[in-house]
Amino acid sequence: MIHAGGVVNAARLLPQAPRAAGSVASVFGLHFSPPEQKQAVVQLNGITAPAFASTDTQINFQVPRELAGLAQATATVTVGVATSSPVTVPLASSAPGLFSTSGSGSGPGSILVSNLGVLAAPTGAFPGSRPVNRGELISIYATGLGAVANPPPTGVAGSGSPLSATEAAPTVFIGGVKAAVPFSGLAPGYAGFYQVNAIVQPGTPTGNPVPVVLTILESTSNTVTLAVQ
Repeated sequence: MIHAGGVVNAARLLPQAPRAAGSVASVFGLHFSPPEQKQAVVQLNGITAPAFASTDTQINFQVPRELAGLAQATATVTVGVATSSPVTVPLASSAPGLFSTSGSGSGPGSILVSNLGVLAAPTGAFPGSRPVNRGELISIYATGLGAVANPPPTGVAGSGSPLSATEAAPTVFIGGVKAAVPFSGLAPGYAGFYQVNAIVQPGTPTGNPVPVVLTILESTSNTVTLAVQ
């Protein structure tokens, strides 16, 4: 059984937040992992969605790219011979969600100091973490940023060569200051995940927490935070 409003953007986890083709989503419900351990299958408009992780109450999956351009889709979950009642899932051309370290869609973001590969958070808050300096490059991890060049098939990870850049350019604000964005596209090695590289500008507020928000195709993400020094 799928809960009412139970198909959500995996980064935002809010029923009212839209979903986009190619993005990572979560479906919440009951009895997705019965004792007989049959594999739960998520389908949207009859297309099987690749699942990344599953528990008895939650499945994380990729919204099929084949649904691009549609305003909505019908989702079901099948376990063995039992199929849930269908639910309608609104779709959008972009549905930006920024991942947070807690998985809740708020608080410290899944944002790395790019040249170090450590979280841009207070020193000691996470293994190896440290605040980012003004002028440094960060990598923001997101989903739902819309169409890309060189799109891989549904369920296939983004390539490192050639890269799959987003067709639309996002705008990133860090502490209210617009950041330079040299790259936005699929994160190499991951299906449905996007990576936005941004340069923290002079004049960006220092301290912790400093809010980060992204806009693409007139859709605005949730707000996460980082530390700046």
